[in-house]
Amino acid sequence: MLNNRDLVDEENREINIRDLYKKIDTEVEKFYELNYDQYINNGKFPVDLTSKTKQLDYAVAIPLLNGLKSDWMPVQLYSILCTLGAEIGLKHPMPVFDFVTLLEGGSILFSKYADIYINNKEALFKCLQRLSQDE
Repeated sequence: MLNNRDLVDEENREINIRDLYKKIDTEVEKFYELNYDQYINNGKFPVDLTSKTKQLDYAVAIPLLNGLKSDWMPVQLYSILCTLGAEIGLKHPMPVFDFVTLLEGGSILFSKYADIYINNKEALFKCLQRLSQDE
């Protein structure tokens, strides 16, 4: 299970996990807005840096990815969150807290988007399966 002790910087100071998630969600929302047209045209959000996305702050996601012991690059995480949100009808990226909860096998029933997740569970499962095969 991921906890605050897993998310420390080089000087061993704890990072407030809520602030971290909020910062990541803010950057991912920008990524979504910049790349939504590409998703509509190609069915995918980019998984590599593009001229459009180079101005975003990807460093905010590094403590989370390190805490998850993930090999993903931050741009890949952003793409996954955007894809999940678009494919299940959120009209914005899946919040990073909800995604981490799914990865950790926790319940997303307390998410403010729980109704959307439940009503679109087949699309959610298909998207997660496809993303896991892409990795």
